[in-house]
Amino acid sequence: MTEERALTPSELKRLKVLVVDPNAYMRGVVADSLRRLTVTNINAAASGMEAFTGGRMFKPEIIFVDWDAGRMSGLEFTREVRRNTTGMSRETPVILLAGVIDHDQLMSARQAGINEFLLKPVSAAGVLSR
Repeated sequence: MTEERALTPSELKRLKVLVVDPNAYMRGVVADSLRRLTVTNINAAASGMEAFTGGRMFKPEIIFVDWDAGRMSGLEFTREVRRNTTGMSRETPVILLAGVIDHDQLMSARQAGINEFLLKPVSAAGVLSR
């Protein structure tokens, strides 16, 4: 069993994070929360397709994706990452953002390959805990 550990400030500063959310305000809220944690290498996308295009070059180390990532849902986006069809590592941790989530949604998300969940409104403490 692997032991979880907190990232050091220097690791946080170097971390490459992709935020996928069709809502510009929410992308900003997540990015601001990440910046409060000293994460500066943030790439944001309004849709899954935009994220795939930018993600090939950016190579994120963690992805935050909204349940409703535009035309493509956050679950569909995650399935594509896990299938290794996106140019991003299929092992990249994916955190799902949602306003609410019920048991059936939780099970669907786990089956799609979501690693963690983060309920909105997002805070720096919530982001760090994931």
